[in-house]
Amino acid sequence: MTLNEEPKNAADTAKAEEAKPETGENKLPAQDSPQTEDKTDTGRTADDELAKWKAMSRKNEKQAEANLKQVQQVQAELAQARADNARLTAKNKYPQISDEALTLCDKTDPDEIAAWAEQYAKLNPINAGVPAPKPKSDPLARKTLDLAENPQGEFNPKPKRGDAYKRSQERQNARRRNRNKTN
Repeated sequence: MTLNEEPKNAADTAKAEEAKPETGENKLPAQDSPQTEDKTDTGRTADDELAKWKAMSRKNEKQAEANLKQVQQVQAELAQARADNARLTAKNKYPQISDEALTLCDKTDPDEIAAWAEQYAKLNPINAGVPAPKPKSDPLARKTLDLAENPQGEFNPKPKRGDAYKRSQERQNARRRNRNKTN
């Protein structure tokens, strides 16, 4: 193996270094003399390098703490948004749940809010889209139901087809009853 060839394995590398003439480039300074300092490739001392790495470590730790706080804040906002979404979904799914009813729910997990809403809806059922039957015989009950439908008290139903005929039939029947009583 010549000096200009590159070694092919570790054994050849060791032989090549032994064969190189000593020019003073590879010599290390004596470790036991107190006057020599450890120098790195760029000329800095070991203390300078240590201070540099400590400063970089402190900077990275501060950045990591800031990142952790930011992640925790974003996670809290995400949890709040999910809880709000679950509340809105519950209000949409169950019309009997109002804003006041949702203030009673102390849950924050979306699944727990959905379960709470389902239980609340079971306790307070409504007939969605089906009006309550109106009693025909009791005028006070009818008036109460009419006021419940329209709390302002302005209830003026439009006449339905055939109402005039029904009224005229009721009048005729009332006359016949009165005639039969007097006879």
